[in-house]
Amino acid sequence: MPYTRDKARRAQCRELLDLSAHDLAPLLDPAGRLHLDTPDPAQQLFQAMLQLCLFSRKREHPFDRMGGRAFPDLLWYYGRVLPHPDRLVLRLTCAARVARYLLPTLTTPSNRPAELTGIPGLRLEEITRRSLMLRHLPTGGLLELRDQSQQLDWCDLQILSEHEAGQQLLKGTPRTAPAEDAFAHY
Repeated sequence: MPYTRDKARRAQCRELLDLSAHDLAPLLDPAGRLHLDTPDPAQQLFQAMLQLCLFSRKREHPFDRMGGRAFPDLLWYYGRVLPHPDRLVLRLTCAARVARYLLPTLTTPSNRPAELTGIPGLRLEEITRRSLMLRHLPTGGLLELRDQSQQLDWCDLQILSEHEAGQQLLKGTPRTAPAEDAFAHY
């Protein structure tokens, strides 16, 4: 049985991290101790790459070339981070729109070489009522984009299927494309 002091510490952690009791439960081990970091080195590597992308200066990465917003601009949709032992959960105001920017898109213009935008190797693995599960193929890391609303709208999900002529959204392919392999060193 946890001591009263342990309960007070958990309550303080919940307040500092702005987590509900439900959000805090996956972070507790059987003894009731709080674990914020994932033990999986591949997940750590993936989260470090996300950190570099989302908090870099504008258009710093060679795969941040999509028209409109840059990766750091996606933080406008940010609500809260909910770390889990096996994945990183981001609660966002428009999860599908953020997924559209993060998922790799291959553009093949007729007069230039193919260009890749988005995070190479990131794939849409699952769509639930409220969230989108993304897997990074090279590391195996998981990212869950959870919408703050109770349910993903049809209009939101339509964003994931929109693309211009000459663009291919690589959201469901089980392997990395040759254009993505060129960015493996990142």
